[in-house]
Amino acid sequence: PAPNMTYNYILFGKQESRDIVLKLSWDKDAFLREFHALSAYQTSGFCPKIISRCITRRAILMDRIHPGDPLSTLFPRNEDQANQVFVSILPRLHDCAFDPKSFTPVEDVLITFFKNAPHIFSKEEVQTLQNITTSLLETTTKKVLLHGDLHHDNIISHGNTWIAIDPQGFVGDPACDTGPFMRNPVEKMTDPSAHKDLLLRRAHTLGTQLHFDPHRVMAWGVVQAALAASWDFEDQGRAERWIPIFQTLYHGYQELG
Repeated sequence: PAPNMTYNYILFGKQESRDIVLKLSWDKDAFLREFHALSAYQTSGFCPKIISRCITRRAILMDRIHPGDPLSTLFPRNEDQANQVFVSILPRLHDCAFDPKSFTPVEDVLITFFKNAPHIFSKEEVQTLQNITTSLLETTTKKVLLHGDLHHDNIISHGNTWIAIDPQGFVGDPACDTGPFMRNPVEKMTDPSAHKDLLLRRAHTLGTQLHFDPHRVMAWGVVQAALAASWDFEDQGRAERWIPIFQTLYHGYQELG
């Protein structure tokens, strides 16, 4: 078994001389989105190769990635290198062909946030978040297959390159995929306010190199931090770990505005 499992059951093993990983999911909808996303990403060169799958048992058998060190190991000393890895991977994922019917629109995902936000944020913050989210959705001009959770711990080393794992499989604004990266690695930012300038530079780097408005990158960071807080609140009844990074991104968003 993998030592750090959260929502899925993961086993490492061998198939003759081949290193493999078996991933079992309890959530049928999440499993199907991930399987379809991984299938679409097979042509990108930046995701694990699928060996086999069993839909009814919600199981995917894949090549194991070695050595599997997460991109978070580069933070904060090698922030620039981590940013370059991200901007090299994201366009390749977004260029993959996909069937929109197999995936959830990102606006449907945000329903969770709108439902839980009043329990987490102030009335003023909720209103601002609603305004930011509405503006982002209304100004989306292109929709792609989103990884949905492309942060530092879901990008892992494979020889001399890097691989994206654990896609959630949503459809929406390409810039939305910068949001999880902007709000991470949260475990290493014990005082996110001390990293505000770093996050502003990150937004500028991602925006410039991916041809997104840096202000839009920061906006999706704010929304994604709020969404992560909402998920924690729904799962655990608390969202404290995301509030400092949310506030830091929010202040950075205001500065860029």
